[in-house]
Amino acid sequence: NLVEGNFIGVDVTGTRPMGNRYGIILATYPRANIIWRNVISANLTAGVVITEYAADNEVLANWIGTDRGGSIALPNVQCGLYVDDRSYDNIIEAEGQQNVMGLQSRFHCPHAAAEGVGRGRQTGNPRDAENAGRSPAEEPAAAGCLRA
Repeated sequence: NLVEGNFIGVDVTGTRPMGNRYGIILATYPRANIIWRNVISANLTAGVVITEYAADNEVLANWIGTDRGGSIALPNVQCGLYVDDRSYDNIIEAEGQQNVMGLQSRFHCPHAAAEGVGRGRQTGNPRDAENAGRSPAEEPAAAGCLRA
């Protein structure tokens, strides 16, 4: 499944909150889903939740907790991206496909190690947008995984 080019939690302009409870939830053994180039912001709980043995999913080049330009903070209330410790082999971002995280959205991975998230090859560290309107591909690389 591919979730691409959507405005989740915001209006069609990508600048006004709409008040969804959750953004995107991958739960109960979801496999091989791609979440790509979406605005996932202003949700009342989490922007993206990856849980309950989710595997082989990809979260790439999204604006999480910002407007579609990455310049206005529209935080998800509890966290921007949540990955639980039962999920594995998920790709949180890849070279040239980084997620832009608003300064007020959090990335939360319980039991995460510095070199990765969860088990297996699950990798990535969404980074804060510096309110410069940069696209995900223009964001600089950052080390580590857990940011809460």
